[in-house]
Amino acid sequence: RRAVAALDAAALAERRNITVPLAREVLGRMEG
Repeated sequence: RRAVAALDAAALAERRNITVPLAREVLGRMEG
């Protein structure tokens, strides 16, 4: 169970790392 929770946490962190720059890029395009 701990391994699964760790994988979920890692996936969530990875998703955030991808989502944040992507959101910034989209916002930048909308503003520009």
